[in-house]
Amino acid sequence: MNGESAAYAFEDPQETIRLLQEELARTNREVLALTVELEKRVDERTAELTATQSQLRKTNAELRQLTAELEERVFHTDFRPEWELQKPVPITLHDYFAELVASLALYPEGRGSPAPTAELVFNILEGQRRHRLLDEQGAELCRFHDELPEAARQLLELLGVEREPYGVA
Repeated sequence: MNGESAAYAFEDPQETIRLLQEELARTNREVLALTVELEKRVDERTAELTATQSQLRKTNAELRQLTAELEERVFHTDFRPEWELQKPVPITLHDYFAELVASLALYPEGRGSPAPTAELVFNILEGQRRHRLLDEQGAELCRFHDELPEAARQLLELLGVEREPYGVA
């Protein structure tokens, strides 16, 4: 409604009511059109989010499966030293190492200990002799070693100690 029509409309109240009703109808149509547009956008976005959620669930399921496969591979990887490969893999890593330590013949009579002391471990290597023959400049010419008992070899392998300094290749 512009200024002239407003002045004219005040002279005729019926015309004012009609003009206001037309403006209200036009505004309602615009609001309705905007509502329809908003519903359309909401429906499109909901469809996009539903598709994204479905893809995310699929990806999460694949990730869980790959994680389970990786855990299965790691659990069944045989980390045992060569001399232990013939034994079955125990249920838990803790049980495995407990069994491995207990199987070491640390006592002089050849029996194992489920909880060996440091003294028992050191006694296995006690008395092992190593001699180096050097020239006048101090360069090593030759090395002589006592042969390591099997328990000492197993101990070095279990501890991850390099065996070459002990004369074991």
